[in-house]
Order: sequence, then structure tokens, then C-alpha cells
Amino acid sequence: MSDILKRARYKREQDRAVANADAHQRERDLSRFDFEMLDLYPRTLAESEVWLDGVHYPAMRSSGLLYVIYECEGYAHPGYECARRLMSDPGNLYALESLRVRGLLHLSVEALILDKRFRYLFGAFEREEAERRLGPEWSE
Repeated sequence: MSDILKRARYKREQDRAVANADAHQRERDLSRFDFEMLDLYPRTLAESEVWLDGVHYPAMRSSGLLYVIYECEGYAHPGYECARRLMSDPGNLYALESLRVRGLLHLSVEALILDKRFRYLFGAFEREEAERRLGPEWSE
């Protein structure tokens, strides 16, 4: 086999190995995102009961989030699919506003989408929508 053919074959094998490693990393990150996404609801329940300026805000119970998660149960990555669906729905920002009032934007789906570890998993539209919803006061 000529030297050029050997180099070309070696390069193809290297490219395949890198692509496989990237696919495995993406799969691991999707699984991590799913775990964190599905963990948002119990974390929100635990942290959302607060007193602000003498006003009691009871713990949040977002049935909307639970419903969307339930709808996405059959997918390989239900948390990821749920987040994508929530970003494509322009309505129902009540839960986000409730988190904003309580100072808990870090517990929002939008914040999770913009997390450095998961940002690359989403398209430009989803990232821009998450940034728009969180507003200018949001900082990672």
C-alpha cells in the first residue's frame, strides 16, 4: 500500500475516533442534562418557600412543568425534549416570573439551557429565547 493511501486511511480512522468520542460526550451531556432537568422540580419545591419584605410566598408547585415532563416520558432524553418544548412555547411564563420574584432564576429551565456545560446541546433559537426570557439582569 502506498504511503499516501496509508496516511489517508489513518486520517479517516482518526476522524472516526474523534467523531465517536464527540458522540459519546454528547450522549453523556444529554444524560446529565436530563438528570438536572428532572431534578429542577424537587429543588424548586425545596427552595421556593420564602419570606420577602414581610410577604410569605408558599412553595411553588408547577403542574405545567410536570405535565410537559410527563408528555416527554417516552423519549430517549425526556428532560432535553421537555426543555426544547418549553422554549418553543411563547406563553406561560408564570413559573419563570414566580422564580424571578423569589430570586431563584438559577432554578429555571432557561438557566439550565444557558449553563456552560449544556449550552452547545441547544440551537441558537433556544439559547436566544432563554436569554430573552431571563432578561438583562441574568448573569451566569
